Amino acid sequence: LDLIHREHERIDFDNDTILDLHSLLRTKESNVRSYKKKDNAIISIDPYGQRHLVYEPVPASETNWHMEQLCLAYKELSTQGYEPLLYIPCVILDFLSIHPFIDGNGRTSRLLTMLLLYKEGIDVCRYVSMDEYISGTKRDYYDSLQYSSFGWRENRWSYFPFIRYFLRTLLECYIDLDTRFALVDGKGINRKQTVESILSKSVAPMSIGQIRKVLPDVSVYTVRKVLQSLLEEGRIEKIGNTKGARYIYRR
Repeated sequence: LDLIHREHERIDFDNDTILDLHSLLRTKESNVRSYKKKDNAIISIDPYGQRHLVYEPVPASETNWHMEQLCLAYKELSTQGYEPLLYIPCVILDFLSIHPFIDGNGRTSRLLTMLLLYKEGIDVCRYVSMDEYISGTKRDYYDSLQYSSFGWRENRWSYFPFIRYFLRTLLECYIDLDTRFALVDGKGINRKQTVESILSKSVAPMSIGQIRKVLPDVSVYTVRKVLQSLLEEGRIEKIGNTKGARYIYRR
């Protein structure tokens, strides 16, 4: 992580970088700084202990060629004026669909995501951990990955499920960052004023859970009480009526 934070401007997205990042993360001495030498598969195990094939990546014999094509595709996309918030998740999906290593593909992909965001001037990962959001939404992450990678080898897949997940996760990171900055001038005010300040400076509606991430020492009961008071005063608006309801400041 420190390497990418410090040196992202000089790090290229190429095979050498990918192999270097993976070697830094490796947990086994085998498969050091090289792509897989044998075929692998993504398997799930059901509650009864039965193994099911989820996805079959490209064979080991084709991995080097696919990775070379991926690096060339990124170079073209990044120099031809395409929208980085759309092509970055496409590059990461292709990487995960190729699955070039026996293990460590997920962790490597998250480092590559951070690198590509940095290279496009998107530095939210300097302040907020995207990994935490992915860990907290693993089901959505794996579902989007499975939906998008289905048919990848047959050239009949769709990037959109994974793009939607990626953009939603990035938005959550910015909401977190925005609310953290909202606390900078919050010293010496009571909890009601603090919650109101957070909402007034947030660019997007916030849930109770998001508010408590910023104010972990404030109980759910207190947050709900403050929100109810602000609603009655007409200072905020409630969006939705379920547990996932969010609140936004009236401008």
